[in-house]
Amino acid sequence: MKPIYNNLISSYLTPHNDMGKRNLRVRAGKELLDHYSAIVKKSKTTPMYIINLTDEKQEYAIGLKELSLSLGETVEDYRNNIESALCNIAPYTSDDGIEATIVSKEELLPEDMDVIVNNMATRQVNVGFDYYGSGRGLPGGSYGFSAKVDGKEYRFRYSMKDGTSNSTVLSNLAKTINDARIGINAEVKNLNPDKIYLQLTSEKTGADGMHMFEFIDDDNSNKLGIVSYYGLDQVSVAPENASIDINGVNYVRKSNKLVLNGSLELIIKKESEKPVHVGYVKDHTEAVHNLSEVLDAYNEIVDLSYRHAESKETRNQRIRSDLKGIYENNKMELASAGVEMDERGYLYVNEDVVKNSFIGGVFEDVLGKESKFLADLSSLANRVALNPMEYVNKLMVAYPDYSREGYAHPYMTSIYSGMLFNYYC
Repeated sequence: MKPIYNNLISSYLTPHNDMGKRNLRVRAGKELLDHYSAIVKKSKTTPMYIINLTDEKQEYAIGLKELSLSLGETVEDYRNNIESALCNIAPYTSDDGIEATIVSKEELLPEDMDVIVNNMATRQVNVGFDYYGSGRGLPGGSYGFSAKVDGKEYRFRYSMKDGTSNSTVLSNLAKTINDARIGINAEVKNLNPDKIYLQLTSEKTGADGMHMFEFIDDDNSNKLGIVSYYGLDQVSVAPENASIDINGVNYVRKSNKLVLNGSLELIIKKESEKPVHVGYVKDHTEAVHNLSEVLDAYNEIVDLSYRHAESKETRNQRIRSDLKGIYENNKMELASAGVEMDERGYLYVNEDVVKNSFIGGVFEDVLGKESKFLADLSSLANRVALNPMEYVNKLMVAYPDYSREGYAHPYMTSIYSGMLFNYYC
């Protein structure tokens, strides 16, 4: 067995086959015994072969065994999780002006609702006086001022030289305010190519009182203040709270987000002229994702067979034929659930069909826990993993003698069958 394990390390662990992706599971004693019994039973009824163990045969057989085990595990995971995945729901809205998201599955979701957005929460915007950017305004000196934001006061002092241009002053003021991180965004705007002004915008929406923020000059000993000169205190847009009616009940919020029952979040994007319905539909995302993993595991085996397509050592067409046979036996049902096969034998999900299959319960009938397709896949995966040597070329030298009790040698059927226990133990 030593050459086999050497080959497992040197040949199988390639970029195409990453055993690290497999979840090595702890198996119950009865399950191990069942696998052993299956190997013994197989060995009693299988002819004796002479096998020339070339490197390619070993690589193909080990790859086939590992990928078959992976397919079996993936199908098992899918069948264990599909019932809960089919119970998932997602919110929907009749207008894109409202976005609904489930933020917690631990709380009870509210019932369907009709929402009217009377007005959105808005930010406060102050627009200063416009001046020529190249012009000179205030005389040089030190100017103190304060900003009251959301109940907190912040003090500033700005010093400038005589002859400093309005462009320089406003740019420096904007940087000073932004660097302070007080919840106000300051930006120098152009009224036209020559004139500029400072615009101040609150980061938050809504307000408890009249204004979200205000700027005030310090006492500058009768000297004109920088706030009053550049109009930093001129409110252009007053902040407003959002007003939302849900099933006739009015809600007022400082932001455009509303969480109901701690489970459903509504994000308001625009005001509505008529009610927007918010309800729930089945969410197929998890189920389709899990199905895609099954198809990926299936397609990896098809990939392996194509990588050995030119080989005379392997019977690579047989595994593709066995896989395709399972698909053909379930073709009509799978097509109705959105699973299709391309011309090379790869399976893929038709997104449009699979979405529609959830509406009438077709997906659950075809690809639910009791799916015949999944049962057939699992059976093939177990059979291939039990004896991957069925899929390599070999010379038969003797038929089993059914007239007497067969000798139960677990390695007679396949040199690699015993490697199952390296995986399961």
